[in-house]
Amino acid sequence: MNIRSRIIFNDIRIIPFLAVLSLSIFILNGNQNAFATHNADHILGFAAAGDWGCNSNTDATATAIFNKGTAIDIVFGLGDYSYQPTATCFINEMSESGNNIKPKMDGVTLTGGTGSMAIGNHEDDSDEARSTYSSSFNFPNSGYYSYNVGTSPNKVHFLVMTTEDTFSVGSAQHTFVTNDLSQAASDSNIKWIIVVFHKPLYSSPNECGSSTCAGYPSFRSIYHPIFDQRGVDLVLVGHTHDYQRTFPITYGGSQNANPVKQSNNLNNYNDPTGIIQALVGTGGVNIHELDGQSSFTAYQQDDRFGFLQVDITKSGENQVLTGKFFGNGLANAMDTFTITKGTQAPKYHFEPAGDFDGTTNSDIVEVPNAANLQFPSTFSVSLWFKTSTNFATDARMVMKGNFDSELTGQNLNYGLWMNSAEQLRFGFEGKTGYDKFVTTPQSYSDGQWHHFVGVYDDAGDKIQLYIDGVLVRQVTSTSSIDPGNTHPLVIGKNSGVSGKIFNGQLDEVRLWKGLALTQAQVTEAYNNGNYPGGTSLFENFGGSGQMVQKTQESLKDNDTELKTQSTIENLIEKSEKPKIQLPLPY
Repeated sequence: MNIRSRIIFNDIRIIPFLAVLSLSIFILNGNQNAFATHNADHILGFAAAGDWGCNSNTDATATAIFNKGTAIDIVFGLGDYSYQPTATCFINEMSESGNNIKPKMDGVTLTGGTGSMAIGNHEDDSDEARSTYSSSFNFPNSGYYSYNVGTSPNKVHFLVMTTEDTFSVGSAQHTFVTNDLSQAASDSNIKWIIVVFHKPLYSSPNECGSSTCAGYPSFRSIYHPIFDQRGVDLVLVGHTHDYQRTFPITYGGSQNANPVKQSNNLNNYNDPTGIIQALVGTGGVNIHELDGQSSFTAYQQDDRFGFLQVDITKSGENQVLTGKFFGNGLANAMDTFTITKGTQAPKYHFEPAGDFDGTTNSDIVEVPNAANLQFPSTFSVSLWFKTSTNFATDARMVMKGNFDSELTGQNLNYGLWMNSAEQLRFGFEGKTGYDKFVTTPQSYSDGQWHHFVGVYDDAGDKIQLYIDGVLVRQVTSTSSIDPGNTHPLVIGKNSGVSGKIFNGQLDEVRLWKGLALTQAQVTEAYNNGNYPGGTSLFENFGGSGQMVQKTQESLKDNDTELKTQSTIENLIEKSEKPKIQLPLPY
């Protein structure tokens, strides 16, 4: 059955003067500008091209996109448009009868919508009409912004960046990008993350005279690792005037122009590791001939101008992103690739868990104070949790000390908890009581299992918070932890004072003294249940099965204490574990 699509843009985030603007824009079925009929399995269709110019080739590319009709909901510009001091000719080219794709570039097909254009090096200077492009195509002059398309749980997240302005670590753009992608990666309603900018991360050898046509080393060294960590699916770029599409690739190191290829399949990928970069510099200005094909490039061509068409559809329980490059004048695609994402099986499968009703102290696990539970420097804490209610106040998960004393030796040594806004928090207090916390940007009180990891790396002065294998927040701190409090370690409520009991389930609580878990270790723990040995405490609430088995398999030979505890827990098939446990020897 065909239905008229109802597209929602929401969570539009732009940074004029570093402010975040959030809008919700609803497209009503009766709106004459609303997207036309789509199949019920259609989620989104969009086109992309860069390096346009103002000539007959440009007309042909715009016309070919226009002729796709309702298959295209949005058109992304990948930079370098008129190649003239004004934007007039390009705006006119995109607005002519028979190829009027400007409404899908500037967002007017969506009432109050924002544009979908990246700034290129030919729009960078003030005499190249940058402000005219931003005003005409409805995007912030900063050049970086983001938005979601679609409805929960099938949202597509787009992030537009600029390679033409400051992007170094600590810059406004870097802060925006890291926060934006962290939030997108941790939002279970976002299924796809697509990033758009001008200069490529990588390229096959070509005849372009610009050094950055071979790839942009300083940009990729900062952002490709972030894309890997945050689960970016597709990167769209231009600048080199040809078409190239990579295999799924991950970052290969700061001195390495060759990324790590994660698949040898030329066209089809099942939830691959890494990004796929599509370089679509074929809008029409001219062609840069290719001088060879890099090993990470799956397909390339320098014969025709054209555009990339991307369709995202539902296929049973799966979603499929299909990319097709159409050369102007050709009926069939020159390149086709697919990315398939299935319904993810729950990562948590370690029942039974600890049940906490939010009111009963008998649910609480309390471990007496001991030296191996007092952390003076580097440490890591991890657990699984699932909420059962909305919280009006803080809900403590793991606490060693509390916030109620500002006296040296009594401050919070470490803690993981949910605040009254249902955001997750991790951190500690310094010796004089100052707070050193990190907080997630969104709520996690959703009745689903989540993996929560807090890491303090004294050597790197980093406080890190991971959710479901993703680094969501990180701050730098040179603070001194206050390790001396004598409060017990408490799972499920406040430590040292009453109240703030967690309501839901907790499981697989682990603490490491002197170990800062790495991204790779957190990912392995989340995906496969394999943790590093050397824990100070392990509480699995009587669960055995796969979790304990994997723990034993992954332990190092010298971790005899935890091996012994896990083996005893398997042999003594207790109907209920005591609520008070002694810590393992350190």
